[in-house]
Amino acid sequence: KEQIGIQLKIIPVTDIGEMDIDAYKKLFTSRTRMVAITHASNVLGTITVNGTLNTTDGTSRALSGTTLTIGAAGTLTANASTITLSGTSGTLVTVTSGGAFTGGTSTVVLSGNGDATINSGTIGFNSLTSSGTGTKTLGAALDLDGTLTISAGTIDVSGTNYGITLKSWTDTGSGTFTEQ
Repeated sequence: KEQIGIQLKIIPVTDIGEMDIDAYKKLFTSRTRMVAITHASNVLGTITVNGTLNTTDGTSRALSGTTLTIGAAGTLTANASTITLSGTSGTLVTVTSGGAFTGGTSTVVLSGNGDATINSGTIGFNSLTSSGTGTKTLGAALDLDGTLTISAGTIDVSGTNYGITLKSWTDTGSGTFTEQ
């Protein structure tokens, strides 16, 4: 880089992971010949929360991953966010003892096409939508302050003694519910 006079400048990002546009503009000079920007998702699999992830700034956030794990010291305050999980096997949402999930008015969407367990531990969801094919089972009681929507696939509770507490539910499209 020094031999041919190339200077590499890196565009900073804000605290919420967005490109800092003001800083970006300041990096340009009359000598700028090329700008290259790449992007790759930082969510390639499990969303793991070991600290605090809070969406309280009033902005609805879209979080996407295959599964969601909240560690023993983790807290996820979802507020009005949509959390889409595309996992096709295993447990889709795990809250470790000591961890916390606060659903607010959020919706968790299970979009994966495969057989999986919805939850490990009782989790206070607001609304839950099953839109992926395959069979989803319960790993613990299911507690929703809002609506359970089954638009595809099957939610099967026939093999467990876990209860479901909810405000309302809809079975739209090709979704089915298999009871005990």
